[in-house]
Amino acid sequence: MMAWMAKTRGDLVPPAGVDAPALNLFLIAGVQQLVLSSAAVGSFSGVPLKSDADWDRVRAAAVRIIRAVYGA
Repeated sequence: MMAWMAKTRGDLVPPAGVDAPALNLFLIAGVQQLVLSSAAVGSFSGVPLKSDADWDRVRAAAVRIIRAVYGA
């Protein structure tokens, strides 16, 4: 997960005042919860987590969040 985060973030540096480790904590915890929910019930909060397309949607949302915070 950390390797994916580093690859997605690339050369972006968090702006002053952004606590990147704390932000990453929430992102990683969120992804872990999604994986657990996927295995248990196949969805989370009404969003399906079964197909590659479902996970592509999750990845795209995570990338948007990372880039928004890091200023890309």
